[in-house]
Amino acid sequence: MSEETFGAVLVKRQTMALPGTSCDLRMGHGALDSMGKELRSLTGKPRLAAAFIGEGVSEEISQEVRRQLSDGGFNAVILASPTDKSCTLKSAEELIEQLDAAGITADDVILAVGDSKTLGLASFVSGVWCGGTPLAVVPTDTFALLEGIASPRALDVEDGRGRMISVKTYPRMAFFDLDLPGLVEGDAFEAALALSVATAVCDGNDALASLAGDAESIAAGNVDVFATHLLELVRSRCKLASATSLAMRQALSYGTVFARALNELVEGCPEAVLIAEDLRFSSRLAVGCGKAKIDLVYAQDALLERFGLGEVACDVSAQELTDAVRAACFAHSNRFMFPLPEAIGRVRLSSIDDDAFAANIAAWCDSRVDLLADLDENDVVSETASEE
Repeated sequence: MSEETFGAVLVKRQTMALPGTSCDLRMGHGALDSMGKELRSLTGKPRLAAAFIGEGVSEEISQEVRRQLSDGGFNAVILASPTDKSCTLKSAEELIEQLDAAGITADDVILAVGDSKTLGLASFVSGVWCGGTPLAVVPTDTFALLEGIASPRALDVEDGRGRMISVKTYPRMAFFDLDLPGLVEGDAFEAALALSVATAVCDGNDALASLAGDAESIAAGNVDVFATHLLELVRSRCKLASATSLAMRQALSYGTVFARALNELVEGCPEAVLIAEDLRFSSRLAVGCGKAKIDLVYAQDALLERFGLGEVACDVSAQELTDAVRAACFAHSNRFMFPLPEAIGRVRLSSIDDDAFAANIAAWCDSRVDLLADLDENDVVSETASEE
């Protein structure tokens, strides 16, 4: 890792190995200030840059992106957002049609600016256009940074399963400016906290202990403290993605399978809660299957609690949840295997003991119904107090 001074701003730079390529990540206050010139290294002689600016990106950031591309000598082509707001092949096709109309080639650059869905859509498009076109990304939230570099979001099947369509495409450059607004607030920040816990458990004791040591500062919204951990966590995820061992690469699925199943059953559940509930369930299942010690559950639960990542109160039957989890597994494999933390620093896809699985499913469902009953009881108490 190196540090470079652009004007009066210190920006950390780290080149991370990825399958078949590498990503040059620039992170710091003012990291966008030299983006246009840096992008020239992807093309040699700059010509065209297709900028896909996602929904919700401010006009100020959009203008800065245009200015940076101009400073770098690129003719900017601003891609219109797909009319279909979903992350599907239909949306990808609309972007591809715009690339064709603009004359973008494999010697040009695609720049994606936005959230995790924006980066995932751009990753797919850049991978298939002209056999592969260089991609650079500007994540506008912390969750997009964590997910979008090493594990870009897959596309959804239209009116079908989510996150099923992907190509192995990764960004060549990434710029994460700590001056962007809203980095340590909102749903994306909470989702990043949950994914940080999952990544730290995959990484090892040092990563988890370090994250726990700064948990209060991070939860309070200290962007500089969180940025230090984000840099290491992104590095860890890139290391897993590029590992020669298939078992290590599969660790990136920790926090996803149970989350996908729960998302099918509980409407409107935030991403952060889905991931956190997956981590809780998976760690307990690992203990129930005799693959992990209970200390792992305690350590992970404590960090989730310090980050304020609560549990979901819902009434879901054990059979419904069992069917949903099995469907989520079998959608990607012909074997019923689950990413389980065997120890901190060792997450592996594992076959599941049927009795342990049934017991953990039942326990989870019962505990969440109890939470729902507690909420209803508190609502009744509140209403009574108000009437008095």
